Amino acid sequence: MGNSAEPMPLSEAEKLLIEEYKEVGHEVRYRDVLMVQEFSVSMAGIGVLANYLSSDSSSVTKIVIQSFVCASLWLLWVHMRNINQDRILGVKRKDELSNLLGFKTLHQNVSGLSRTPAPRMMVVLMFIVSYLWTGWTVWRVVELAQGPK
Repeated sequence: MGNSAEPMPLSEAEKLLIEEYKEVGHEVRYRDVLMVQEFSVSMAGIGVLANYLSSDSSSVTKIVIQSFVCASLWLLWVHMRNINQDRILGVKRKDELSNLLGFKTLHQNVSGLSRTPAPRMMVVLMFIVSYLWTGWTVWRVVELAQGPK
């Protein structure tokens, strides 16, 4: 009768926007999962290595391991920062497409409205851990260079 729920036909441009919206959504979710996995595995590994390296004896082998982990942490920080920057661009594009298509935002964090995004905090924490690990590595090298007390 008067209120049938027949779908409106979509233009080719609208179909392309919807496909792009889906792709961008998948890409953002992929980057979120990648960041969480990298962060989780790295924190577990850092804990194990910190426990091993914090034992009483300082040795050249431990300093080499600690230095390698230090370089790896900085590389991981750069990688996570870059993934997060790509994720932010994806979220912005998804917002644009959402507005063009008349979709409603379901997640408050998408536009940075009310909360600090967890991926940003992971990047900040990874930077802090990298910075502190570097300080610890330098301290251990100086300690080893000074010899036994």
